[in-house]
Amino acid sequence: MFRTQVGDEYWMVTHPDHMEVAGYLAAHWGNHEFMAMGAPFGDDDQSELRLNAVRSVAIHDNGWWEWEAEPRLDPVRHLPVDLTDVMTDLPDAFGRWRIGAVRFERSNPFGSALIAHHALNLYKPRLDDAPNEDDIHPLFWKHLPPVADRDRADVAEFVGEMSRLKARLLGRLGERSETAHWADSDNVAHNGRLIQVLDAIAIYLSSSLMPGMSDEPVEGFQKYAWNILRVPRSSASERVTIKVHPVGERGLRFDPYPFDISPLPVLVSIRVSTGFGSRSDFNRRWPGIERRTVRFEIVR
Repeated sequence: MFRTQVGDEYWMVTHPDHMEVAGYLAAHWGNHEFMAMGAPFGDDDQSELRLNAVRSVAIHDNGWWEWEAEPRLDPVRHLPVDLTDVMTDLPDAFGRWRIGAVRFERSNPFGSALIAHHALNLYKPRLDDAPNEDDIHPLFWKHLPPVADRDRADVAEFVGEMSRLKARLLGRLGERSETAHWADSDNVAHNGRLIQVLDAIAIYLSSSLMPGMSDEPVEGFQKYAWNILRVPRSSASERVTIKVHPVGERGLRFDPYPFDISPLPVLVSIRVSTGFGSRSDFNRRWPGIERRTVRFEIVR
């Protein structure tokens, strides 16, 4: 759950709605400057590969489905806690990825490998003394938070687990002649980075968690300037910085522009509440909570 205070209200975006935004962006990613999700193989291969890659973005947080069905509530307003609160509980956070990375491994091993890649790179750079900049999630574009000494062993174990899962899934693809090239290192690097980038853009549109250019705290649901670093353009190795600037009330200019149409309308579904009296009150009223749609336009 992404939870943002807007005046006396709390605007909440569930992980399923966040994933829907990310998947929509993935489907529109790519133009004459930016390679789409998938890889530059033959048209037939690219079509199937692209489908699997785009789907991986649309389901990348599927491990949160169970959490959203019965969320942890804060003790004061009895609203679902924000993602930042959950992520401090490492066993719970790791459990989300352990569920989500394998749920679709039979039907979409490439997508599951990308989800495992995404999960391990949320933590691995934070363990390394000199992390690969291509692996740092755009959420940490200004500051890479360190791992506390007491947690390093648990984080290293989780990173190793996700790394082994990713290798096993890519190995399965390598055993079939028609999908062996999907496991190519450049292909994995390209799509693995894009799942991070698209997740970051969806986080930005769903909350105020993304650090902006200014160090001033962001208030409410307003959008602000920030940079997306190390974005693949025409190949996995060519990386650029995309500058994001608000234009008007709900417009966002991306430079250079990575999508297939401009303007690109993006709808974000939010749930609005000032709080509930108790867990039972939440259970009774949550299905009928007020819902609003915030419409953004991404432009050149």
